[in-house]
Amino acid sequence: VVTMKTLPFIALFHCVSFVKVSAFVAHTVDKRLASRTEARYHHFHAKALETSQVSIEYFAYDGWNLTYQHKPASDGYEQHNPILLVHPVGIGLSSWFWNQLMRIWEGPELLAIDLIGCGVQHGADAWDPDMRGLSIPLGWTKCCEALMDHADAKTFSVVVQGGLGPVGVLLASRNPLKVKKLVLTSPPTWEAMTTGVPETELATNYKFFRSPVLGRLAFQVLESRWAVRFFSNLFLFAKPCDDTWLDEVEKEACEESRPPVQVFNSGFCLHRSYEEELRSLDQPVLIVQGKEDETRIPKRNDYSSAMKNCSLETIQGRNVLPWEFPQDSAECIKRFLL
Repeated sequence: VVTMKTLPFIALFHCVSFVKVSAFVAHTVDKRLASRTEARYHHFHAKALETSQVSIEYFAYDGWNLTYQHKPASDGYEQHNPILLVHPVGIGLSSWFWNQLMRIWEGPELLAIDLIGCGVQHGADAWDPDMRGLSIPLGWTKCCEALMDHADAKTFSVVVQGGLGPVGVLLASRNPLKVKKLVLTSPPTWEAMTTGVPETELATNYKFFRSPVLGRLAFQVLESRWAVRFFSNLFLFAKPCDDTWLDEVEKEACEESRPPVQVFNSGFCLHRSYEEELRSLDQPVLIVQGKEDETRIPKRNDYSSAMKNCSLETIQGRNVLPWEFPQDSAECIKRFLL
């Protein structure tokens, strides 16, 4: 199966022991999923959060009804490039991943997209791979390009979290005039980004995650609050994860939100090498990593040595820096972008 070495968020989706937890699943998961059905869309029409002036907005792309969170530029930053924020893909994840950073942000305009298949709780379309295919990560890249066109700004900065690094690289490579700067927070290692996952491995992984028996059981277990807490503390957070994180995951985690996780977890974002794009990028690139991400820090040094204009900065935290340490992340990003 795909490992933590190649996919930083994969641990959230591996079942530690199907046998030991099956009784727990039968007792808790079905009740939680059933009780959420009617309530999940009640609030996605709210247009502003009082404390941060963040609104949920809508746009269409290629037959998809998609959503994004928007925060206007702060006073004095109206002329700066807007910033496109790309969330990680994982159990229960969507643009809410950026909420802590957006709440305290003072700077240029922010647009936090819900990638295709994500943001169901915000009112975005779910994705059924049996009804419509999607090339990954190119399909997610194109919906980001559609949002940039929808926003009608000439130039952007792009900030991408975790294993969605390939989307950021493709955005910068495909749009050299529109994307002026790129920030990758806790991206895969250089080796992972330049060594494609073999097709046979992709097929095996995807078959497992789409399995109506083992795959379904794995997701039911790992969508539970205790499993999210366990794996978040084990791999993502420097300190114990907070209840707000768990609450947000619980809102978004459901069967209709699983397809993006299945394809990401199978390794499709890293199905090929991105070395050519990485080495050819002319735009300034910043790699932001957490001090607690000790095993991968030395494995990211090749970014700065191999790319034309890439720097690395280490701040406190592990693998979810914009959530766990939003102030440090915001200051780091602003220093680079402004």
